[in-house]
Amino acid sequence: MFNWNDYLKIANDILMMTDPNSIDAEAYYRCGISRAYYSVYNKSEQFIKSKHLTVIPQKKESFQQAVIRILGGLNGQAGVDLSRLKDYRTDSDYYCHIKIDINTFKLSLQLATSIDRQLI
Repeated sequence: MFNWNDYLKIANDILMMTDPNSIDAEAYYRCGISRAYYSVYNKSEQFIKSKHLTVIPQKKESFQQAVIRILGGLNGQAGVDLSRLKDYRTDSDYYCHIKIDINTFKLSLQLATSIDRQLI
């Protein structure tokens, strides 16, 4: 079975191995943010299931939004952090006009690490 922690490890590896002055640094940062998000998003879904809860989206709510909402009900700060991280992931994956720099990447990793620690 795949271990979602591996995605967070890869995101941290990207931070350590990427030269901030390289021409493709932003592409690595974008990839790292996405991996960090999906690591803790999927661990959040597992955490919810471990509490014997079912993720059921409300009207006009995506499955991802439902996970964030339910996580927020179980642990308010983790829900807030996951929502913020999702915004960074969306920017990274879909909006080329938004600059993703090393500071944004580091903040995303801090959020992911914080969420990961709260999922106990």
